[in-house]
This record gives sequence, structure tokens and C-alpha cells, in this order.
Amino acid sequence: MLHHLLKDRLNKEGIEYQIYLSQRGKNNMQFFQKAIEKALERDNTRRKKPITVKFKCDIVLSNQYPELSIVDYLLWALQRYILKGEDRFFMALRDKYNLIIDLYDTEHYKGKEKENTNYYTTQNPFDVKKASNFDK
Repeated sequence: MLHHLLKDRLNKEGIEYQIYLSQRGKNNMQFFQKAIEKALERDNTRRKKPITVKFKCDIVLSNQYPELSIVDYLLWALQRYILKGEDRFFMALRDKYNLIIDLYDTEHYKGKEKENTNYYTTQNPFDVKKASNFDK
């Protein structure tokens, strides 16, 4: 999952990225850091010239970082739409989602047609009717 979140986003040398994970249950700093390193290594295998990306990561309380609460709310609204069919929260925020990727829709990976892809953008808005079946 972390690979998909970071894929092609940490791609500049000479700056240091700050990556935060919201404290939940038994989050482990060692596993978090290893997951980031693995995602960066995976990105480097696709580059012609591998780069060294500097980063610091930390597990933080979401009440100390309000931006994490916003992300949590957006994800909750999407989850409620997918799992319960309740779309009022998602629809109220629909224009705030720049990209939604249906990782489970392997049939439509790299779809050439906008309507036939697992990537949902402002030009191809997410709709559960277009998405793959989600196991509940």
C-alpha cells in the first residue's frame, strides 16, 4: 500500500522529505521506515539512473497534525460510500479527491480508455458502479 502512495512522488534529490503516519494501535516505527525504504528501492528499479532520496519519518498523533484528520475523513467518506453505499459524505467532498486508484481492479490496470481504467480522476470521477467489486 505504501508503495502506491509514494510511487513516483519522492523523486527529488537535495531535499529531505518528511513522512508521517497517524498513530493507530500498534504502529511500529521500524516497520514504517522499512516500508518506505522498500518503496523507494522499488521506484529506483524503474529509473534509468537511481537516486538517493533523503527522508525522515515519524508516527504522530493525528490531533497534533490536523492535516492527517482531513485525510482520515476523506478516506472514511470513501470507505462509507464503497462498503455501505452511503454517498452523501463522499459526494459532498467529491471535488477534493484528485486521484483514487482501485488497487483491486487488476483487470483494468493501465486502461487505455478513460472509462476503462482503475484510475479515477476529476476527468473520470470515481463511482462504485464503475469500480471492481469490493469484498466486505
